[in-house]
Amino acid sequence: MTSRDSWVAIQKTSISPKQLDLVLEMKFQFAGDAKDDMTEISSRRELSTNKEVHGMPDDDIVDWNHVRAAEDPTLLPGAIDEMMNAPTPEIAKKAYWCIEGNAFFQRELYQAAEPVTRLVVDRIRNGQWTRYGLGMGLDLLVEVAMGWPALSEQMHGDNALDQHCRSIITGLLPYLYELLPDLIDERILAGIVDLTCELEDDRDRRQHVHDCVAPIARGGPLLRGLQDLHATL
Repeated sequence: MTSRDSWVAIQKTSISPKQLDLVLEMKFQFAGDAKDDMTEISSRRELSTNKEVHGMPDDDIVDWNHVRAAEDPTLLPGAIDEMMNAPTPEIAKKAYWCIEGNAFFQRELYQAAEPVTRLVVDRIRNGQWTRYGLGMGLDLLVEVAMGWPALSEQMHGDNALDQHCRSIITGLLPYLYELLPDLIDERILAGIVDLTCELEDDRDRRQHVHDCVAPIARGGPLLRGLQDLHATL
């Protein structure tokens, strides 16, 4: 069992309703009155049951008003567009932090994480990104891929939210592999390496990513990611 699996298992451990209420109250007390905060999050409206709405990447189809999130979910599609089209790293990072803390926070995923993941993946696959947007977009996908359902989502029975998000991101991997020969940005490469290490089941493809990236790695997160990837070979 990986460290992520161990942590997720802890997060999903069955506890009594009274214990869960206590945990949730402690979790949100820093933001003000715990009861009000929990009411706000728990009362987020559900995604439409229309099959054309759920699971579609187009932000014109997803009803962002009806998605549970930590804050205002209607801000998310605009923040994603700003991040992916960012002309500077500062703008990309600022937009990223409008997404983390709303769709997810410290790898705890809210319902909004799934349509956010689909939208970011859609933007990447369609080439709607800048260098800085792709780097931060991959950072976001790594955080989601290593995440788990927030306790408030578990209360709604959404215990497979993390697996849905991981499946969406896994579908992007072949496109990312095609980009590798033309990439030199270490932040982007680190994101691809981390996603490969976390999601790629095929050893030959993990080896291919490692061999493509290793000769140009210089240090920092990319080298650490390559070490983790090498350990899986």
